[in-house]
Amino acid sequence: MEKELDLGYKSLKNLVYKYIRDQMQSGELKQGDTINMERTAHRLGVSKTPLREALIKLEAEGFVRIIPWRGVFVSELKLQDFKDCYQIIGALECCAIQAAAPLLTKQEVARMARIEAEMRDALASGDFDRYYERNVESTGPISIWPATCNSPRPWTSSRKSSTSSRGLRRSSRSGRRSR
Repeated sequence: MEKELDLGYKSLKNLVYKYIRDQMQSGELKQGDTINMERTAHRLGVSKTPLREALIKLEAEGFVRIIPWRGVFVSELKLQDFKDCYQIIGALECCAIQAAAPLLTKQEVARMARIEAEMRDALASGDFDRYYERNVESTGPISIWPATCNSPRPWTSSRKSSTSSRGLRRSSRSGRRSR
């Protein structure tokens, strides 16, 4: 998936998306709430098209459910849902990094270690927006994350780990190819 180029211009879709996410994070929109498209579009002064596009993006991310002819509902997420998803994602990312580790350059490993540290800092300060942004960034140009087997998760202590990016760097040195 190609990352959108940010030239300082925000599309209406992205502005509406951010507004709805902010409403969810602030508690204005709660789990199970219905999002009234008519009212929301009117409140924001936009047509239904950017609203619909933002809602489709939110649905793809699991934040809302769109049920044809019934409406748009804020998803009801349980802690166990997050744990299950992260466990599956972690297992897949671990497999990917094990396959890719010998190919990583020092710069890529340093970049990922920096992002991991920023994710830990974000968790420690309770800044889940920044945590999410760094997590998304970690899947950028190289779609792997060396510390994923142990990357911080919001429901666990970020202090304990069984695997570290230092361990990965050591294990990947022997098979690394130069680029």
